Amino acid sequence: MEKLGNPTEVWISSLKNRATEDGFYLYELHEMGSGMWENGVFVFPTPQDFGKFTYALELFDYVYFEDWEEIDESEDCTALFQHLFQQREKEWTFEDCIHYVSTFKPSCIELIKFGEIRDLIDVSEETFEKCKGINTSKDELEEVGLNEAEYQILHKYSQEAKGRPKDDCLCFLEFINKWG
Repeated sequence: MEKLGNPTEVWISSLKNRATEDGFYLYELHEMGSGMWENGVFVFPTPQDFGKFTYALELFDYVYFEDWEEIDESEDCTALFQHLFQQREKEWTFEDCIHYVSTFKPSCIELIKFGEIRDLIDVSEETFEKCKGINTSKDELEEVGLNEAEYQILHKYSQEAKGRPKDDCLCFLEFINKWG
């Protein structure tokens, strides 16, 4: 475990990343307990930074937010740790990140989308207008041609800002930073 590093420190370090026009985002849902879920946005300067974060995601999911130092000593975690080392040391591409998010099968964290912040900034007027509306289901989002991450992020932004992210890029980046 010492070789991988403390996953809590990796998580907290990721929360300190700052959104940039050339950066990346992860939109996720996580269980808060008692069946309550909360959404969040993590930002990463590069796909490689996301790759280093994946081991913390998987380890937290493995122990389901228990104290990682209290994993049963008799439990053989060799395969898990080998996998986590490979995840952390891999050379990550944007496509690798998208694939990882689409195949991650969590118990307490649901990864919705990995994307480029630039795509949110450059959203069309038509899409931004669609995001201002209230959509309560994934089916409704599909009907108007939106994905959940895009809708949730841009809908929340539309409640706080007067225009599209492109109209005030710095304001949008600060919005993302506050959310993360």
